[in-house]
Amino acid sequence: MTESKLISDLETLKKTISGDLLLSSDHGYQASCYLFNRAIHKMPLMIVVILDVTDIIKTIEFATKHHLPISLRGGGHSICGSCLIDGGVAIDMRALKTINIDHDLKIVSVDAGVLNQELDHATQEHKLALPLGTCSSVGVVGATLGGGIGFLSRKYGLTCDNAVQFTMLTAAGNLIKVNEHSYKDLFWALRGAGSNQFGVITQIDYQLHPMPELVYGGTISWSINLANLIFKNYQKLMSDAPDDLFLYIFTSSDQTSNPIISVFGFYFGNRLKSEQLFSKLLNWAKPLTSDLKTRPYLELQSAHYQEGLAIYWKHGFIDGPLTDKLTKLIIAVNKRCPVASGGIMLDPLGGAINKVDRSSTAFIHRNSQYICSITGLYAGDFVPDFVKDWVNESYQALSPFFNGNAYQNYEDIELDESRCYFGEHFERLKIIKSLYDPQNLFSGILSK
Repeated sequence: MTESKLISDLETLKKTISGDLLLSSDHGYQASCYLFNRAIHKMPLMIVVILDVTDIIKTIEFATKHHLPISLRGGGHSICGSCLIDGGVAIDMRALKTINIDHDLKIVSVDAGVLNQELDHATQEHKLALPLGTCSSVGVVGATLGGGIGFLSRKYGLTCDNAVQFTMLTAAGNLIKVNEHSYKDLFWALRGAGSNQFGVITQIDYQLHPMPELVYGGTISWSINLANLIFKNYQKLMSDAPDDLFLYIFTSSDQTSNPIISVFGFYFGNRLKSEQLFSKLLNWAKPLTSDLKTRPYLELQSAHYQEGLAIYWKHGFIDGPLTDKLTKLIIAVNKRCPVASGGIMLDPLGGAINKVDRSSTAFIHRNSQYICSITGLYAGDFVPDFVKDWVNESYQALSPFFNGNAYQNYEDIELDESRCYFGEHFERLKIIKSLYDPQNLFSGILSK
């Protein structure tokens, strides 16, 4: 097809959609390419800022006609930038912000542009909540499609475990309702296969859960010199912890090069039990700081993650306990972290997450106890080699303790993604992909 025809069809599309169409020469295009990870620099042929389903249908028709791949952007937190595709069509969903809550049924319908903090505030008004990650600016729908892990996950499961219906626009332009009764194969796949695989998810309905307005918790930090002791006590605590407890543990440092080890979380119980539990943590060793108190759930849940940083990230799943050998190695590699340039974090799993059978959804990571992340950070629009080197060397050192899988929401394009994310589910997912997106229009992992 000639370039003149492409330009002509672009002008037609621009006139017929309710939203906006941005080319690289247009004002606003560059700003629309900014992602949470500032080290990512993608250049789609066009960005379509959609306002309704009709806009999406017309954009899909255009992309199909011109054999252009499609990517989908919600919160823009895909760590490797898969929400924007070089030379393709990026559909920007951020204007879709409707949230509808049925208080009696405890069901919430969430549009594709809604962020964690927006949904958290809406549900908290009803003293209800959905398990969501703690980064407030992450897109709810995108996180759901890859799993979704947060404070409430050990009690109520992954975000995707609480999805009861997906509304999806197919490559053929059909709007379908996907649930346990209709399109069962797709319902299985959408819970864990990752975003941008089979079609455009415009809305998800979720089961909500009771959530008190106030919880007791916060962050306790100790000198890194106490890390061996803190890790040992943390593992002992989490080995038989109730599902009501979610507690991150992480290392970090600041510009003064004073590294620390911290725990961050809360106990989903009454105030007395919560205070008793956290008082035991305070007795592990004298902390440098502690901000434990009774506070609004939203204050803990909507954590602020510094923006405008370039990020380089590696991670792995740990199936067993945090052995002394492993934690000593974590401490050793952390010592080599460049000042104020990253750290190591452990997400606790187990609880309700691991009570779902591995074959019930596309999310295979049901037998692991932790996700270990090695994160390099740098202020600016790139990650320098010395930071990348520390991340890679640390990852290689820790890899023998990982199970070889990877979390699809912590994407890592340097891995064998299909094997690491999907394991034995990969072939089934490819078959489902061929049924709903036979032309490989949507540029997710399964299109590679």
